[in-house]
This record gives sequence, structure tokens and C-alpha cells, in this order.
Amino acid sequence: MGARGFLAGWAGAPAVTDLRGYYQDPAEYDLAHGAFPDLEFWAEACRRYQPRAVLELAVGTGRVAIPLARQGVAQGFTVTGIDITRAMLARAEEKLVQEPAEVQQNLTLAEGDMRCFSLGQRFDLVFIAFNSILHLVALGDRMGAFGSARDHLTPGGRFIVDVFTPSMLLLAQAQEPVSRLELDFYVEDASLGERLVRSSARRYDETTQTIRSRLFTERYRKGRRGEKRASDAEYHIYFPEELRLLLQSCGFRIEDVFGDHQWGPFQQGCPRMVFVAQAA
Repeated sequence: MGARGFLAGWAGAPAVTDLRGYYQDPAEYDLAHGAFPDLEFWAEACRRYQPRAVLELAVGTGRVAIPLARQGVAQGFTVTGIDITRAMLARAEEKLVQEPAEVQQNLTLAEGDMRCFSLGQRFDLVFIAFNSILHLVALGDRMGAFGSARDHLTPGGRFIVDVFTPSMLLLAQAQEPVSRLELDFYVEDASLGERLVRSSARRYDETTQTIRSRLFTERYRKGRRGEKRASDAEYHIYFPEELRLLLQSCGFRIEDVFGDHQWGPFQQGCPRMVFVAQAA
């Protein structure tokens, strides 16, 4: 069935409330997102704030946590990561065992839901990277995650959230009567002979600030298409003052807001919203 067939009747489809199925192919996730240019930002955050214990929420395949664990061996901090998806954690564990023993010992991975978790430990730095807060679709989910993060901070500890700045043009396009099928990305790993192409159609509901996407993924191996599938995802779109109010409502004081991964100030036209907050 083609994209047009999949889109038929989409508006009446049930909402996506559990994204674990969306993340069941962690190798594909790494192929698609492995080159996202934020690793130096998180490395600098650990140099700048000098934590002793770091917690990443929605750790995924360890894309950020494993490099930080390496850095932590030299700098003197530990790293913990939680994720709700067992398959993503398994991928992170596979990658971790390839690291030196001291790095393996410096990273703890656990299955957990960032909306409500209790680790019995406090951290100097808690963060959510790479737009993962988009998956907190309901207000209760957002307040639960931010509240749990606050409860796990040491006195003076910091909570950092990183998400893209919304584009009003793209949101307007997602409200057009006929959904556009747009190319999201095209990535290739020549060493593996793999190529990944993903397109999506989106609908935006301004009453809930929710994007619902139908994703079409094609994966090629050695020039031949090996897999083609469709999946659904749902995201909450954040606006700057909303995120500020949400943090304050959950007991945080905003320390800084940056507009990119180079620590530039947040201002008009910035691609990112990176909030740094402390418990009030």
C-alpha cells in the first residue's frame, strides 16, 4: 500500500499514547540520529557545571551517555541513564560492553519511565537531550517528568532540557486541508552499505499543541530495498514562555536560556531552546 493509502482516514485514527513500538529498531535509530551535533554541548555542560553525578532521562541507545561516561572517568563524575524502551537499552548495553572496563563501571543503565521514577539517589545534573521532551504529550506527563527530575537533584543541582524552537510556517503547513508528504532525512552508512530514507505527513492540533505524524521509512542494504513500513508518532510542541512557566510551576528557577548548542543567547531566529534551571 502506498503513502496515499496509508493517509486515507488518518484524521480519525486513535492517538498514539505509547511510543515504545516506534523505537523497536535501535540500530536504525543510531543510523538516523548518530551524527546529531550536540555531543560537545553536553561535554561542555559537564566541564562548566562540574557535576559529581549525572542523570540522563530518555537515554536511548547511549548516544550521549556513553561519551559522557568516558569523560566522567577522567573528570570524576558518574553517569546514570533511564529509558522506557527495553530495545533501546539493550542497544546501549551492547555498545557499552565494547568500552574499557572503567567506562563500563562508570555508566549505569536502567529501565524506567521519566514521567515517574525513583532511583534512590540524587544528581548534580539531570538532563533531557535531543527533543525527547516532545514525547511528554499530556500536561500530567510533563509535570510528572519535571517534578521527578527536581526530586532527584542535589541542592544547587541543575536540570537542562533541550528542544527545537517551533516554526510557525511548518505548523501552518501541518494544518493545510491536504497533508504534505515531506522528506525528513536521507542518511547513508557506506561502511555498512546501508541507506535510510524517511518521509512523513503531519497534522497539527492547535488546541492541544500536538503534532501527529505518519512516518514512512525505507531501508536499503547494498542498494536493495530491504524494508518499508509506516508508523505513527505524536509530539507536543513547546513554546518558550510555556516551557518557562512549566519549569517554574514544577519548582524550578530559570538560570539561563540558550538558543543553540554553542551556548549562544536565546533570541529571535534561534533554532533551539536550551533551558538551564535549578530547584527554587
